[in-house]
Amino acid sequence: MVKNPLALKAFGENLRRIRLERKLSQQKLADTADLARSTIVRFENADMVATIDAIISLAKALNMEPHELINFPIPKEKPIRVPAKKKS
Repeated sequence: MVKNPLALKAFGENLRRIRLERKLSQQKLADTADLARSTIVRFENADMVATIDAIISLAKALNMEPHELINFPIPKEKPIRVPAKKKS
């Protein structure tokens, strides 16, 4: 279970944005980072948590520092609303 799914989604969106800005296909990024294309897809779709090794490989492939790859705003979680109990 992911502790912060919003952060996972934000990472995926940030990775996709950077990849597209650099005009790289998922396959080209995967090849350059020595990762499988399916791994890039899973990161971008927030289906997989990136390890430190993967973040470092991606950052090198994107010609940036790892902290730049994970520097993105994380949306605030919406509070969970609990329905009020009905009076009997």
